[in-house]
Amino acid sequence: MKKVLIISYGFPPRGGSGVQRNLKYTRYMPDFGWTPYILTVKKIHYHTYDYSLLREVPESAKIIRTGSVDVLRLSYLVKKLLIKFNRDNINKQKNHTSESSFLKAYRWFKKWFLFPDPSLGWLPFALLKGLTNIKKHKIDIVMASVGPYTSAIIAYFLFKITKKPYILDFRDGWVDDPFLEIPTNLYKKAHLFLERKAILNAQHICVYGSDLQKRFFQRYNIKNISVITNGYDIKDFKYINPAKKGNSVFRIVFSGTIFTYHLDFLDSLYHGLKKYSGPEIELVFVGRMETRARLPKLDNALVKIHYIGYVSHEKSISYLLSADALLIALPKNDTQSYSGKIFEYLYTKKPIISFINSKGILSELLYATGHGEYIVE
Repeated sequence: MKKVLIISYGFPPRGGSGVQRNLKYTRYMPDFGWTPYILTVKKIHYHTYDYSLLREVPESAKIIRTGSVDVLRLSYLVKKLLIKFNRDNINKQKNHTSESSFLKAYRWFKKWFLFPDPSLGWLPFALLKGLTNIKKHKIDIVMASVGPYTSAIIAYFLFKITKKPYILDFRDGWVDDPFLEIPTNLYKKAHLFLERKAILNAQHICVYGSDLQKRFFQRYNIKNISVITNGYDIKDFKYINPAKKGNSVFRIVFSGTIFTYHLDFLDSLYHGLKKYSGPEIELVFVGRMETRARLPKLDNALVKIHYIGYVSHEKSISYLLSADALLIALPKNDTQSYSGKIFEYLYTKKPIISFINSKGILSELLYATGHGEYIVE
């Protein structure tokens, strides 16, 4: 068996869509002759944890967890101390909403001072552990999951010190990421410098979609680049029964986090349902709610709305299987994203109502798979 060191800041028991790609790599690499060693961070202050995902990690895999001085790790340690010494008061504290002044201040600080990303404080810890384990376990190759961008920098430094080749697996773009806030042109040049260094020294580049492949090719004229889209794992669906629902109810399910940008989509959806007069509809939102303060209202007794909140991956699949139709939405001008859930949506073979850009790669995928009928610009 060959050995691969996977640099992945996010890994189970942390939940959410960001961990699925690396979890599946880990799950199936042994079938192809590779033993995975996952280099990740210890517990952080994060909104979703799903311990059931750890059952998918094969026995042959080794998880290596390190400390860090990044914001999420420090926040976890501080909260742990507060709980230990002041349990009554910590339980009374409320969670910060996305519109809170605290989070607005943090986002401003992150944009200007946490370069290239908030995980930079993990770099020295991961680098030291990476060097130790490359030597100890005779690692053959390193694979860095990007983002965070810090993972690519760690892989680059490991290569410079040990000469072990590395692969970059882009789950999102870097400079092309529509969610990356770049405050000045100087910051953009610095991001481009780091991106160039990491990409041009890599043995191979892997990206989530053809759009990013084209952008990298145009920018760096590289040919060692492959596309591996996300997907669905048939085994995830094997023993799961659909969630219960009424026989006469038409259920529409949205799975994933509701971000602030989804408010436009919800406004459009609810406006379209105001005058609905058919059989009873049940709208079920399964996932974390980033904002509740400005959720639109829908006054129609025939449409029931349920915000379920975050559930385990298994439970979210049970809701998908129970649906009569599925919902998905992206930001207005986003032409580069698929959204992690779309492939599991496709597996269910349910109609997909899509509030997306009709010129984007998600639209192309939906048309190619026979799901372009319900695309809403």
